[in-house]
Amino acid sequence: MKGLVYKDLLMLKKYGMAFFVLAVVFCAVAAMNEGSFFFFLYPVLIASMLPVTILSYDERNRWISCADTLPCSRGAVVSVKYLLVLLLLAVCLILSLLAQGVRAAYVGQFQPEGFLSMAALLCSVGLLAPSLLLPVVFRLGAERGRIAYYIIIGALCAFFVTLGMITSDSTADLPAVFAILPGWGPLLILLTASALLFFLSWQLSIYFYKKREL
Repeated sequence: MKGLVYKDLLMLKKYGMAFFVLAVVFCAVAAMNEGSFFFFLYPVLIASMLPVTILSYDERNRWISCADTLPCSRGAVVSVKYLLVLLLLAVCLILSLLAQGVRAAYVGQFQPEGFLSMAALLCSVGLLAPSLLLPVVFRLGAERGRIAYYIIIGALCAFFVTLGMITSDSTADLPAVFAILPGWGPLLILLTASALLFFLSWQLSIYFYKKREL
């Protein structure tokens, strides 16, 4: 398992640096922006989808066929991708909240409860995309699952743009962004449902990948 994690981290360093730069840029824009949801959430989406990109490189380089000859189970191959999602989501969550912290300090209106609510929303969104996509990719492969990839990315980006348009009509301060968030009850339900979906997706991907012919 450690070797698989190390391999994915090396691939992330080689192929994912552009995504990290883009995430940092969006976080910097979010810190200077007027609280737009699009700039706030987009880095989380990028981070949560990076394991799918790495998986596509694995297939293109025929590494998945070689992995079957190694002393590691297919369940371990799948689990590493899900663990990578959690790692990247945590890093991007810290960056996004740090950017909003800078923004809040700049406008002089820091609200801890609002940041906790935003963190719950970010985690929910970050878990949702890979939960829907990874089982499809492990069942059909990265190339055949590309249509599902574009559909999910397009739907989530449209959702973010819509939220950005809503918040752009606000009074342009950070608490105005927090004001449109649902209460703690709905947020906890959403976060719990996303975490449960992520776990079920994890198990489903293992099942699909074990049955798949490479």
